[in-house]
Amino acid sequence: MQGQFESSSEQSLHHSLRCRHLLIGAESCQLLEPGWGKLARALQKLPPGAVLCGNTGGESVFITSELGVAALEKFYVPLFASLGCKLTCKQDDFTKADRCDCPKAGSGSLQHDTGYVHLQRFDQAYQLFFASQK
Repeated sequence: MQGQFESSSEQSLHHSLRCRHLLIGAESCQLLEPGWGKLARALQKLPPGAVLCGNTGGESVFITSELGVAALEKFYVPLFASLGCKLTCKQDDFTKADRCDCPKAGSGSLQHDTGYVHLQRFDQAYQLFFASQK
C-alpha cells in the first residue's frame, strides 16, 4: 500500500504531484483554484485517503483518490441523495471510464448534467460536480 511508511510531508508532496499530473492532462487546461468553489456544501466531504486538488471556479472539483468506483459509489450515493439526486454508476460505453451520474434535467437536445462523479480513466482521480438549483 502506497504511503504506508511515508512521512506527512512526503505524502503531501505525493498528492501535490498527483494533482499537478491531473492538471497537465485536463482537457480544459485551466488551472484549479484552491478549495471547494461553489460545490454544494453537502458534497464537500472527502472519502478516506482522498485529497482535494481544487475547483474550476464553479460547481466542479477534482479529487485524487485510490478508491475504485464501488467504494466511491458507496460514499457518494447518500450525499447526493440528501440533495435529491439518485446517483447510479456504470462504465461509459465509449470511453470505458467509470462514471456515476444523477438523472439529466431538461428534454431532447436541451438535456444537461445535474450531478456526477466521473473517474479519470488513467489517473487515480475523479471530477465531482453538482448543479445548484437556481
